[in-house]
Amino acid sequence: MPSPEAGEVVALLHELFTNAREALDRATTHPINDDEERMASHSFGSTVGAIGRWLVTHPEDRIEIDAFAQEMGMRVDDRTPLDRWWLSIWNAADAHEFRAYELEQALTLRSDLQFFIDIFRGRLRSNWIDELELEALDARIRDTADATGPMSTVPTPPDIPPHHVWWTWGFR
Repeated sequence: MPSPEAGEVVALLHELFTNAREALDRATTHPINDDEERMASHSFGSTVGAIGRWLVTHPEDRIEIDAFAQEMGMRVDDRTPLDRWWLSIWNAADAHEFRAYELEQALTLRSDLQFFIDIFRGRLRSNWIDELELEALDARIRDTADATGPMSTVPTPPDIPPHHVWWTWGFR
């Protein structure tokens, strides 16, 4: 299969930007029920994760992603129920024990959160990022995985950068 042309690649990135904007709009539309708000905030978070993964494989798009983050920073700060997304990440890490697919989901959500931090740090007026209890979250993931016992290997996806160390912990 031939690789996409440059215009198609840019269109894919712009589609991610559009998806993030639309998820943010859905998460903040009133009235909205709890399930819709949770799904929309999770969709926003996973889309930001996809943008972060994009940046790993397309570092030449840093300026465009920075412009997106600058544009979205105020909207994210003012209108996003990020606590619902944070809770879903915490819940994934808080399972009593992991099966391999649950561990992979928890690691993926943790990476989505890290991509959010990397992309939006310094662009939010609130100190939401600084208030996250990342060490406690990471400890919970590690403790739950360790308590589960030997795991089958959960491979680190190729678009995960080295500073996402939770993919390389000894429970693999």
